[in-house]
Amino acid sequence: MTRRFRLLAGGLFALLLASQPALAQQERVTGWGRGITGQTFFAAGESEEWLPFVRTQGGQIALHGTVNGKPVLALIDTGAPYTAIDTRFARENGIRLVQTMAPGKNQLRVFAAAIDSMQMGPITQQGGRLSSIDLSPMARVMNQPLTMVLGADYLRNVALEIDFDRGRLRLRASGSKGPEGVAVALSIWGIANRFLISMKVGDVSIPRVLIDTGINATLSVTTPIWKRLPLDPARVTSAQAYSLYGPETWPLARLEGVAIGGATIPGRMDVLADPDGILDSPVEGLIGIEGLRVFNLFLDARAHVMILSPRLYPHRFPAPSTLGVLGFRVPEGFSAKHIMVNSPAAKAGMVDGDVICRVNGQSIASGEPMAREDWAGKPVGTRLELGLCSGKTVAVTLAEFY
Repeated sequence: MTRRFRLLAGGLFALLLASQPALAQQERVTGWGRGITGQTFFAAGESEEWLPFVRTQGGQIALHGTVNGKPVLALIDTGAPYTAIDTRFARENGIRLVQTMAPGKNQLRVFAAAIDSMQMGPITQQGGRLSSIDLSPMARVMNQPLTMVLGADYLRNVALEIDFDRGRLRLRASGSKGPEGVAVALSIWGIANRFLISMKVGDVSIPRVLIDTGINATLSVTTPIWKRLPLDPARVTSAQAYSLYGPETWPLARLEGVAIGGATIPGRMDVLADPDGILDSPVEGLIGIEGLRVFNLFLDARAHVMILSPRLYPHRFPAPSTLGVLGFRVPEGFSAKHIMVNSPAAKAGMVDGDVICRVNGQSIASGEPMAREDWAGKPVGTRLELGLCSGKTVAVTLAEFY
């Protein structure tokens, strides 16, 4: 399974961090690929109603719904193989948890939540079981009270349309007519319900790219693909990801000519390498919500199509860092969790773990006026003196370095 992580990249710092609704009355399905156990679903009919979505801190989208009549906030996550509910939510609301066996040769014991009903927009599910996991770490990172994940086993059976311009989505019957735009062939691979498309970076084809709306990433690729890309070693830097396995550092470059099917993404986009084999075979790349929201989306996995429609308001990627210090604010200033390779900060001798307390002699501790300024976003060529909490002072000149 693709690891869920948050990624520090872009600008000063950025967090980057089941069920099958039937379209025919009383359709019963079995097996993990379409829900944990046999389930009965009822469709309320095709709906044209738009539903407002909630945007997380990382840019992912979530939808309000109900389980057993109790309100839930569900992350729309095509990268999650199975739909899941938060274990604590299930227990607090009297939802029965049962043990079952996970698919695969290891036959791990996992918990499932036996539900009476689930409502998501126009679609009602009666009965069945959902995966049960602790969603609190994800909720904290995304800064939203997430209690559910709508995974690929659910989303593969509906047509999902996302209008990023107006902050809305709709769940429609598979086979519904999509909007005008560029049609891209979409396939579903394996019991993990992987949504796969093909992409290109320049002349390099990436035949099997996973669509993952649950992660705030642009594009990451396997090491063999990375080695074929038109890279300038002097313009390659790094980003750091945090997963259940600890920190992981990934090579990063900004490249032109990234295309999804026949739709080219304008300008340069962050592309990361996957040196540790996080992407499962046969997946050769992953495109996250940050790369996808260049367009408005129509996903109909059952009909094997994704449609990319132009946005009313062009999406702009976060400005690239010109300092190379990635991390987050702390009471005393700014904690540098990662110093990007080839960056001004790296050339000045900064290292992972440094904490910046002063900029040009002024404190950036919480509550200080300088703490509210975008001091790392000054124009290229700006010279800064960074006072570290250790007592050391380093001089840097902001520059484009990747």
